[in-house]
Amino acid sequence: MTGATYDTRNRAVSPVVGVVLLVAIALLLAATTAMLAYGIGEDSKGRTPQTAFDFDYDRDVGGSDSLSIRHASGDTLTAGDVSLVVSGASASSDPNGEYGFDAFPAFGPGSSVSAGQQVTLDGSTVVSVANLDLSAATVTVRWASPTNGQTVRLARWTGPQV
Repeated sequence: MTGATYDTRNRAVSPVVGVVLLVAIALLLAATTAMLAYGIGEDSKGRTPQTAFDFDYDRDVGGSDSLSIRHASGDTLTAGDVSLVVSGASASSDPNGEYGFDAFPAFGPGSSVSAGQQVTLDGSTVVSVANLDLSAATVTVRWASPTNGQTVRLARWTGPQV
């Protein structure tokens, strides 16, 4: 091998580059796994809450019908993001419309709605009317996403005459 010369200055470059690339790949995999495991980056405010509501209807209590809506189980909600949409009800004045949970006496602005809490829709709470008749009404519990404003129906109750 007389005429062949080997350049020995670059011999270790290839193994060093390989080690650096392997370390970089390992760090990327570890970071990705940590993000998935801990839910980092998940928009928890934008996801639809998982809840269950119970309804208790009482006909003609003190001259007006009464409907209690209880958060039976599931995620805790911000009262300002939850509303009742009433349609088909009748009374001395129009009781139909949308009523935010934060307008009910049990809740205030910024409060939370958690399992076990309830609101009562009758002629003396948010809907101040006489002779409230909910027998032909539909009441929908609706949640509005605080991030994008989209609304989702969480529960629905229909009166016995619907």
